[in-house]
Amino acid sequence: MLNITRAFIYSVGFLTLAASCPAQLIMSQIADGSNWRTAIVLTNTTATASTASLTFHQDSTSGATVPWSPPFLETSNTQNMPIAAGGTIFLHTPGTAAALSQGWGLLTGTGVVGTAIYTYESYNGRPDQDGTSDATAPATRILVPFDNTNSFVTSMAIANPNATAETVNVNIKTDGGTVTTATLPSPSCQRAIGVYYRPATAGDGESSGTAGILCDQRHAGDCIIAL
Repeated sequence: MLNITRAFIYSVGFLTLAASCPAQLIMSQIADGSNWRTAIVLTNTTATASTASLTFHQDSTSGATVPWSPPFLETSNTQNMPIAAGGTIFLHTPGTAAALSQGWGLLTGTGVVGTAIYTYESYNGRPDQDGTSDATAPATRILVPFDNTNSFVTSMAIANPNATAETVNVNIKTDGGTVTTATLPSPSCQRAIGVYYRPATAGDGESSGTAGILCDQRHAGDCIIAL
């Protein structure tokens, strides 16, 4: 995670919910410790009681992940959590650990939607930094607008929930017309982290634009990006 003065963090993707079958949605960024904490909000959008399950993968080394059980204050078991019709439940990590733990999560539940709210607890009188990341369905191609003017920083967490490794192509086009390309390997059930930052020069158009994220087309619905 980057310690920055200001940032907007949100997730984009294609969201499809069916009331008759469980949806599998991705939260590409979960963080706890080293002044970071995360709150997860789960809402049952149906008129009948439902359950929700959360499965997490923690970053380890070289982009790999391992099974993870974040230390939520409300429960130690995030499987088959009951949610009343039209109800909402909240989960909070304490954020008190000295070391940072981060990764991504998979949400499964019939008619259940979710949002992760991660907060960096600032110091010296500065306001806390908050970002939100909706749980969204995987997609193979996503467009992400960015604006790095006024010292903002754009960062991306790309999760691959498949059991097969993928290649993620990133194409960045600024409002000034400059095109930058990159390739990020994304091992199975793991993440790739990308950061794009350029100090703003007034009127040059090079600090804002659009990033296109394109997954390997061998598998449909294989990645999601959280910004």
